[in-house]
Amino acid sequence: MPAAALPALIPCMMVPQGILAAPAGLLAKASVRARNRVLLGGMAAMVAADACFAFAPSPAGMVAGALMLGIHMAATHGVSLAMLASYIPAGSLPGLGRIAGTAWSLTDLLLGVVLAASNLLAGRLADTTAARGVGGIGCFLGGAAAATLSAAALLLFSAFGELGLEDALETSNRGGAPAAAAALDAQQQLQDGTGQEQAQFKTG
Repeated sequence: MPAAALPALIPCMMVPQGILAAPAGLLAKASVRARNRVLLGGMAAMVAADACFAFAPSPAGMVAGALMLGIHMAATHGVSLAMLASYIPAGSLPGLGRIAGTAWSLTDLLLGVVLAASNLLAGRLADTTAARGVGGIGCFLGGAAAATLSAAALLLFSAFGELGLEDALETSNRGGAPAAAAALDAQQQLQDGTGQEQAQFKTG
């Protein structure tokens, strides 16, 4: 595919992402199992996109790869952020207070480090395969391997960890409930005590 035509791939990626992002999010909201299925579908789309880019270096292959990449983004980007949000306590924790902002900051920091490292690795893999005379397909092969490992990790943690448990998600969403309830009780008791004192003062 001519280099001058590569910008045409951007709409091929953005259109399916824009069309499918909301339906994927609604489907993922049904349950933890449904969310995991959406994520697995997105990872499979990433593998398909990398296969198109690596092994079908034609205009049709590039368009197909861009379309699959858009499907991957629609099924994973917003859904993964929502998954993170569901496991970050929204309320206050005893002895810690509200940690949602700190948790999101650390998450963004970790994502930035991982993205930087993955881009360096992708470039290195592309240089390696190009040096061996097969073209710069190493980055796509590495991307497919990473998506496959991610899917395997999701399946593993869904089967043996908390990523597949509805109860764990519900408990996390109630993360600040005990502390918040205690604070409300204390505030109510303080108000009741103040009202009693004012009543006694007026009576006296």
